[in-house]
Amino acid sequence: MKTILVVDDETKILQLARDYLQYAGFTVLTADAGKTALAVVRIHKPNLIVLDLGLPDIDGLDVTRTLRKESNVPIIMLTARGEESDKLVGLELGADDYLTKPFSPKELVARVRAVLRRAETTPAAEELIRLGEITLDVPRMRVMRGEQPVELTRPNLSYWPRWPANRGVSSPAPNCSTPCMASPLSRMSGPLTPTSKIFAASWSLTRANRATC
Repeated sequence: MKTILVVDDETKILQLARDYLQYAGFTVLTADAGKTALAVVRIHKPNLIVLDLGLPDIDGLDVTRTLRKESNVPIIMLTARGEESDKLVGLELGADDYLTKPFSPKELVARVRAVLRRAETTPAAEELIRLGEITLDVPRMRVMRGEQPVELTRPNLSYWPRWPANRGVSSPAPNCSTPCMASPLSRMSGPLTPTSKIFAASWSLTRANRATC
């Protein structure tokens, strides 16, 4: 039986989500604050987290950021915020889906099931790119260094490889009169961070999987 952690500071939402998820056959844990949620995750290791962004102690985005440094557990965000930027930041930080309040509890159950199905799907070998201890999971937009997830920033994501979209499609011979795409390192300003170096290494490996000049 899958375990779902629901994190929200509104008691009614916790009860509603818990009742519907339990009825759907899930074991449900609850937390009403970010620090409590992090402690529950570390102890019980749930299969999925339903996470409100507007928590009283730690913002849901900060909780997501912390979780992604420790785990790839699927996350569905709950938000009452109408700004698209909050949703985009959450998704870029590693959340898998989101629901805007007020939401249908039946839709929540459906989304939980859908995200769990995606999480249980093992990536095809050609969708995982490895370079030493670095693994690039292209369709899920995730980078792992050993067993630890690497948080990607907006600049990193702007260089995310698109080559798997053409997997299995023959490519024309490269036109060597056209310069090859420059490495992200050549376009990043400021000092290189460990994340930038890891991402650039992963990027370089994706280029090796394509026809190049």
